[in-house]
Amino acid sequence: MGLRFPKVYENIKSTSVFHNERGESMVKDVVCGMEIDPKTAAGKSEYKGQTYYFCSPGCKRSFDKEPEKYTEQAQGHGNHH
Repeated sequence: MGLRFPKVYENIKSTSVFHNERGESMVKDVVCGMEIDPKTAAGKSEYKGQTYYFCSPGCKRSFDKEPEKYTEQAQGHGNHH
């Protein structure tokens, strides 16, 4: 049996959703690596069936311009900021 995430997170890669010390669901901005709450993210984009959340409009623009660059790095860490 795998972990089950609330429906709002079903299109996010399960490895990118985690909980902070207060138990809140968080995701990582794949551009800069910042941990953010998807409910208050500055932006989000859909790419190849996955949802990505961003800390700022600048990170979203960077991702939208070159999504392949950041989805390949998603297993590691970002290089922006």
